[in-house]
Parts: sequence; C-alpha cells; structure tokens
Amino acid sequence: AFIGGLPFEIDEEKLRESVEEKFGKVLWIEVVRERVRITDTGSLSLAENMRNFGNHHSLFKKCAFVEFSEKSCYDNAINQRTFTFNGMQLRIVKALAPK
Repeated sequence: AFIGGLPFEIDEEKLRESVEEKFGKVLWIEVVRERVRITDTGSLSLAENMRNFGNHHSLFKKCAFVEFSEKSCYDNAINQRTFTFNGMQLRIVKALAPK
C-alpha cells in the first residue's frame, strides 16, 4: 500500500506502530523522500513557490510503502483510505507498479 501526505520529519518506527495499531501486522514499511524542483510543484508560479518555501530551488515530498502480513489488513487499510498520524490526515491507497 502507498501512504501519502507524510510530514517532513517522521519516525519510521512510530509510523509502523501507528499503521499496525490501526490496520494490523506490518511485514515491512519504507519511508521514501523524493526531491522535487520548485518549478514542478503544480500551478503555483516560481514567485509563489519562493514565498512558500524560501529561497530554495527544491523541496522534499515524503511517502511510504507498506506490506501487510494478511490481505484482510491490506483490504481494511485500502477501504479506510485515510488515517490520522500525529494529528495529520494521511492517505493510504493501493500502490501501483512502476510503468
């Protein structure tokens, strides 16, 4: 499963504990940090991005991938679609294979 909307500062073990508490046993979880050029952040202009993110030319997006021990845990997570972690609403969806 794919977890999106992670905060920049995240403890992978705490995320694992939270996911297991909500959905069931996790076989593995991996947090991924991706560098994104500011000019690639959607409809905002470069000036708007500079105001939002300072004088940096890139920012980091974070997500995680998780594998559950049982299909029922996976199905429960996917059916929920969102969950709260440290006061933030995260989305959890089916992970798609790379093209």
